[in-house]
Amino acid sequence: MPGISTARPGASPSMTLILDAGTLFAQADADDPEHEAVVALFEAERGPLVTSQVAVVEADYLILTRLGLEVELVFLDDLAAGTFVVDCRCAAAPSPSFPRIPSCLRVTALLNAPCSFRHSPSGVPETG
Repeated sequence: MPGISTARPGASPSMTLILDAGTLFAQADADDPEHEAVVALFEAERGPLVTSQVAVVEADYLILTRLGLEVELVFLDDLAAGTFVVDCRCAAAPSPSFPRIPSCLRVTALLNAPCSFRHSPSGVPETG
């Protein structure tokens, strides 16, 4: 894919895995029946782990509502670290804000206050 790294750092490419929300959720949920198989596949795969913004949003919602904030923060840290390549094939600009989201949620959790992180119509993250 043009503009997308074909392999994780230090790995030789083999193939590209396309991940849906169910796979992302199974990786996050240690009690999921497919968890061990998904983790083993991710660890063995040398090519990129590609997902879509839609799958990320769905997985994030499921992880937060079913597994809690701490597990969601680990998932968001993985996104920010580039564990998954988030491919955007939509009209909206891809969000550059993944690295800032976990920090906002951690502050929110510590303060027990609503998170004010949001996106403007231009796709640029705003706080306030």
